[in-house]
Amino acid sequence: MRTLNIRIILLLSIVLFVGCQKEGSLENGIQPSGNEPITVQLTPDGQLDFGPDVAGLLNAGRTRTFSNSISGVVDGDSTRFSASGAGWFGSSANTLDAGIVKVGDSMLSIMPNIIRPGNSYVNIMLDHSVLFSPANLITWSVQGNNASGVAGFTYADNGPIGKYPIIFVPDSIPMNTGVTLSHSLPEIPALLTYYTLSGNLGSISKGAQGNESSVFFSSSDLSSIIAFPYTLVHINVARIWATSKMINGKKYLFCKTSQTYKARRMKY
Repeated sequence: MRTLNIRIILLLSIVLFVGCQKEGSLENGIQPSGNEPITVQLTPDGQLDFGPDVAGLLNAGRTRTFSNSISGVVDGDSTRFSASGAGWFGSSANTLDAGIVKVGDSMLSIMPNIIRPGNSYVNIMLDHSVLFSPANLITWSVQGNNASGVAGFTYADNGPIGKYPIIFVPDSIPMNTGVTLSHSLPEIPALLTYYTLSGNLGSISKGAQGNESSVFFSSSDLSSIIAFPYTLVHINVARIWATSKMINGKKYLFCKTSQTYKARRMKY
């Protein structure tokens, strides 16, 4: 699933301070969260872990897909714009059933073991022009489930979302030497810019923070995802913005992602 590959294959801990919305309503148990730090554990298996104090994450993503550009700069005419919604509730070890979950007027489906162990919510068939209209306002509705202990709520996320990242890639990916891929810097400070390269053997991801404008995939990185020369490599570059909110006494993260997708051939 392109629009929520929130995966990084690094082993480090970072604390990112993201400007959360200070205004907030007391309805539905929602409290203003102020400027709380969002702690992210980038685990060896590629999972982005936000820590044990987060009771759930909801993400609204948009993607632009290119297929007709063979130059090094992946920008210009796009073949398709799409959007998605996804999320989970509970803990990093096991996610919970939260009843009916909607982003805008669209219902998300429960898909076990997709994002995390247990119940995750996904809808990858959303209308881009409807979901992001107005551009930065996303409304979430969670029914809740007494049996699993997830309380229901509604929340209008007016947090920031920036432009699609422009990515700079060679005409083909050299497997023997590795490759450096670079991107435009966000015009709005972002939580992370992360790359996911996928091939016939699997996927590998790396992230860039702050003013870092490139990532390097070594020959061993590339050989772990590609078995044969001239195989197509799928390149996803996603940028994520996040705000945190205390709802019913629990911390939730509301994320937005802008993602650019491109494909290149691997060469030896």
